[in-house]
Amino acid sequence: MQSFTLRQATKDDYPGIYVLLRKAFKDDENSAHNEAEIVAGLLREESFLAEFSIVAVMDDQIIGYILLSPIEIINGPEVNKALALAPLAVHPSLQRMGIGAALIEKVHELAEEKGHSLILVTGHDTYYPRFGYREAKNYSISVPFNIPSKFVMVKFLNGYSGKAISGKVKYPAPFYY
Repeated sequence: MQSFTLRQATKDDYPGIYVLLRKAFKDDENSAHNEAEIVAGLLREESFLAEFSIVAVMDDQIIGYILLSPIEIINGPEVNKALALAPLAVHPSLQRMGIGAALIEKVHELAEEKGHSLILVTGHDTYYPRFGYREAKNYSISVPFNIPSKFVMVKFLNGYSGKAISGKVKYPAPFYY
């Protein structure tokens, strides 16, 4: 495989990101197939964090994408800030070649540099644990979607133990499309 580079996405990348998302999730039986629409909405959100919108590029083509978005974990009057990893996408013909892993490691590094302590993901329960993700239910963190708890995972950053954060996740509006 040829080498690829990771960089922050730009507005010029958006059309390529949307095409990639449609291809990457087209045959995913666990997908609602609305990832491109969710990302389009997230990119327009006032809370959008451009530094966490990363593309993998090979031969001037977008072959991978990852996005972290701000979320809140609410427990009564207590509100904790966190990040949601969604989506992670790699072109179907290039999956299982380390591109997804490189994207995940990159956003973990960026999130730690910015002082974040928690990333939440709803995704494959056999993939994300290799990056340190653990079931969110073990920390009394839940999501407002009807999905099995084994697919809802958290990763703690900057030495955080997760003891003080619990509650229900509130996502930005586009996640509810």
